[in-house]
Amino acid sequence: MRGKNVTIVLQAGPSTTSSNKAFYVLNDRDGSFVIPVFSAYVRVNAGVVTKVEWDNGCFTCDSGNCKTYIPFKYNDNTQLDPESNCFDPECLTKTKDCDPKIYISFVGTDRDNNKLESAGLRLSAFRKYSLSDSYGSVMQQFSKTKTELTTEKKRILEEEPKLQENRNCSVF
Repeated sequence: MRGKNVTIVLQAGPSTTSSNKAFYVLNDRDGSFVIPVFSAYVRVNAGVVTKVEWDNGCFTCDSGNCKTYIPFKYNDNTQLDPESNCFDPECLTKTKDCDPKIYISFVGTDRDNNKLESAGLRLSAFRKYSLSDSYGSVMQQFSKTKTELTTEKKRILEEEPKLQENRNCSVF
């Protein structure tokens, strides 16, 4: 999948308020990456869209699948502050569905001044409850325990013929 970068831009509202560019396919000095999941929020004031922002981050993956990159403004390609998002290495082999998935939440008020409440459901709101670090720790401990058990099993199997030999001895 080496080649051109593929970016996504969200636009909303009558004045087409636009987000910055987000990388869906990123090719850089580290290789090729497909970033299939995005989170964005739309800021609304009295029913009028005032801002569209990406709310991406490595909230759903471990650090091994987290890619930091430099995003660009939509209209003038100005570089922005570094951002991170999860990439999926299986997307490069096309072994799974890697179409972009964008989760959108809304912040602000509608035209009747009712508060929009979906912002509390965006992915970044759950980062403090992230299981990815805990999962990684558990998997490391599991691998260590598995290795220890395999070593112990091997030791027992090597001693078994000696134990069998001792059982066959008769005592006079």
